[in-house]
Amino acid sequence: MPFVQSLLLLQTWSDRHVLDFELMEERVDVNAEVPSTKTSNKAILAMLTAQDDAPMALLDIVAWPSFEPIFSQEVSPQSRLIKTFSKQGISFLEPTLQKCVAPGHDSDDDDNDQKDSNMVGVGPFKIAEIFLRVLSEAVPLQRFQHLINKKEFKAAEELAKSSGLDVQLVHKGRITQMVNERASKHETLSDDDVQVALATLPLIDDDSFALHFCIHAVTSTLSQTKSLLDQACQLINKLATRKATGTTATPVAVGDIQRSIAFLGTYQLIWPDLHSTSSEAPAAGNDVPTGMVWQRFRDTDVCHEMADLLARGCISSAIILWNRHHASK
Repeated sequence: MPFVQSLLLLQTWSDRHVLDFELMEERVDVNAEVPSTKTSNKAILAMLTAQDDAPMALLDIVAWPSFEPIFSQEVSPQSRLIKTFSKQGISFLEPTLQKCVAPGHDSDDDDNDQKDSNMVGVGPFKIAEIFLRVLSEAVPLQRFQHLINKKEFKAAEELAKSSGLDVQLVHKGRITQMVNERASKHETLSDDDVQVALATLPLIDDDSFALHFCIHAVTSTLSQTKSLLDQACQLINKLATRKATGTTATPVAVGDIQRSIAFLGTYQLIWPDLHSTSSEAPAAGNDVPTGMVWQRFRDTDVCHEMADLLARGCISSAIILWNRHHASK
């Protein structure tokens, strides 16, 4: 019986005309906010490759050794990679060429000369300028920051998980950008904003950040403020079970939450008198307003506020304020 040999196709690779390449080691901070966190070393391969029937070359960035694509951009075929890698990105030199036309010479005959040559200064072209460019999008940390700044939080979270970056920065970035955007327009947080915050805060490990937001968030109604303070209370109740891992929350922050909850009840009782001389006074039937008036009342001096209420004839509100908070003075 004759012995039959056969070959099994496992994988194929397409031909690529590589003009230049560099294998670079990238150091990625697993958690940039924790000083003692270890860093992980990853390698990426930068390749300048020619394209068939195309005047431009491709700068391809792939993971090594998996060759998983990371980034790709068209560049001049005369570009050359610089043998260095920095936190800012991958550096390369890219010249701009100027056509040289001799007297009496038809330049149309030489339009394809430069496309067939990968050497600068060859053919009817000369180097006009050389630019040093940095491709920051090829660096996961830089691309991660760009995604957060563009509010593409889902894509940033996926990149963080795949590149070993701190996914906590995504959650904190979502909260921070939301607050900054409202503050720049002198607006209070909307109900949708509060719902996003309530869904995001449990994902944040930085207890101090979460408590600070719950206290200082400028909402438009009492129910929104109460929801955030309730969230902060739940976090405080969990702190006792997290002693093994530690917490960034300080006793002062915890005390501020407890004080704010106590003042919130008082605010609910006397808010009409607090708003009697304020432009923030609501229309009848509306939810109890908070906004900046609540923020001022939360930080108020009890004696000063009580004296102001008495001066305006708000005797009942002054008595309520004194009975509920005189022990804090």
